[in-house]
Amino acid sequence: MKEGDALVRRQPLEIITPDISAMSDDSELLVEDEEKPLTAATLGRGRSPGDVGRRLTAKFKDFIADKEEEVSCFGSMWRGLASAVLTFALVSPFLYSLYKHAKINLPNYPSDLQSCAVDKNFSFAALHRQIQGSFRFCPQNYTRQSCHCSNPFKPVARVPRKPEYFSKWDSALQRNIRLAESFADEEKLKVVLYGDSITEHWLGTDLGAETQEAMSVNHQFQSIFKDGEALALGLAGDRCPQLLYRLKNGELPDSLRPPVIWLLIGTNDMVDHCSEESILMGILNIAEFLQYKRPDARIVLNGILPKPHPSTRVWDETVRGYKDIQWINLHLDCYAKGMESIDYFDPAPFFIEDDESRVPEDIMPDGLHPSGKGARRWGEAISNFVDNIIQDSH
Repeated sequence: MKEGDALVRRQPLEIITPDISAMSDDSELLVEDEEKPLTAATLGRGRSPGDVGRRLTAKFKDFIADKEEEVSCFGSMWRGLASAVLTFALVSPFLYSLYKHAKINLPNYPSDLQSCAVDKNFSFAALHRQIQGSFRFCPQNYTRQSCHCSNPFKPVARVPRKPEYFSKWDSALQRNIRLAESFADEEKLKVVLYGDSITEHWLGTDLGAETQEAMSVNHQFQSIFKDGEALALGLAGDRCPQLLYRLKNGELPDSLRPPVIWLLIGTNDMVDHCSEESILMGILNIAEFLQYKRPDARIVLNGILPKPHPSTRVWDETVRGYKDIQWINLHLDCYAKGMESIDYFDPAPFFIEDDESRVPEDIMPDGLHPSGKGARRWGEAISNFVDNIIQDSH
């Protein structure tokens, strides 16, 4: 017999097909063997191709349902995480503010303000906490785009918005550092004046370059103070953060120890739309730093100079900036009255000539910088003020 014939004679596989017509519906076919495992041995046993397909479909649907539940749980987890991150982002500024308030080490501010003409509810310590814990240093009516004010408590090199001045500023700073070092251990030194362009003009320069207007001021400076008695360290355009940077980076060397330190800063901060509170805190922060570095020196806070109207030359409440400067100077005076080693100097009487609060053009031609004549009046008053301090200390 040939092998092919043997294959033909083999008994064919018997397939038992259930009587589907006797069932009420197709679901009974699936429920019947619901607990039986779906394996290769049982897949087609007693089932028609349609039954097998339906059973596979049902199993696949169950599988998909289980996976959808897993995916749903995974998605819920991510949604919860995203919600937590968003919540943290919203509350973190508030939490950071609380942290900064708790971390702030306040300087020794005067608490008795009875002799001051300030608001009875005013507190230097409270204002310090408010400004240092804030993210805004301009009045509320200024947007972030129009507010260019830097944090008054942090030193900043150069004026950030003036990149064209960077190289000149760096060069002028190095000039100041050399001058400060040259006055080291100078026995005749009475006073070192720190400030912006108004102070730099005592040197005869503006941002390191000689100008005719500044040289006229320098001539008065040289005639008022004898050689070695006074040193002016100013830099045009500087705000409080820039002066703080200079003091911490070379302009106050350990060997420079004058009996009097004269401080005039703040007028350029107004150009950046800094609030009056921010400017006040910036000035006092520098004063506190100078006190810490030179505890034996007397610190003099020169009030911000008048800035008269360019055409009428009037300096009163009708002029922009008048109220801010008056408020700052009032609180500088109040601060000095409560501190043993700090004095306040009011510059206004040396620039305002009559009862109409007019600042003559020959005293302050550009409404900001004193002329040679104005510098003479102001400089002589500074010299007398310094001499009185030194005499009282002996």
